[in-house]
Amino acid sequence: MRPPSPRRQARLTLTVLILCAASMSACVGTPPIVTTLAALDCSKDIPTDHRQPVKPVPLPAPDATKGDLATALDGQTARLDLANGHTADLAALIDRCIVRQDAVLKALQPPPPAWEFWRR
Repeated sequence: MRPPSPRRQARLTLTVLILCAASMSACVGTPPIVTTLAALDCSKDIPTDHRQPVKPVPLPAPDATKGDLATALDGQTARLDLANGHTADLAALIDRCIVRQDAVLKALQPPPPAWEFWRR
């Protein structure tokens, strides 16, 4: 078997160099993976007043008038509305957090390899 001609040897060397350069450029183009635990943590978004339970209105004295009882029950209804508002706020916070987590996880996905282009 004869050795390859210098011209053929140069073509093979050039082809190998081009393939190496193409594969290395594909690796360089990927974004760096950063620890994003802070982006996935939604507990920091909960307001401090939502972390405490809503305290009930104190019951009126046993000898209270109808007006005192109505005032206490109205105050209790207001507190219930406040607690329900906290629940709705936290549900909306969870929805926003899920959207943010999905965006972060999508950003962390590596791009498809360079050879995937040829498979389409």
